[in-house]
Amino acid sequence: MRYSEALDSVVKTPTVKEGFYSGWAQYSVLLDSEEQRNGLQAALKDGHLYIV
Repeated sequence: MRYSEALDSVVKTPTVKEGFYSGWAQYSVLLDSEEQRNGLQAALKDGHLYIV
């Protein structure tokens, strides 16, 4: 499963137009607030979330 598909309902994800391919060296996700960012970072550090 692609990151964007897995994360779409959780965070804002980058988009790639149809017919194009990504050349990103990193994958950024955007959250609405610093509170959400801190919560996501803490969950990742604690191992409560996994990467598909």
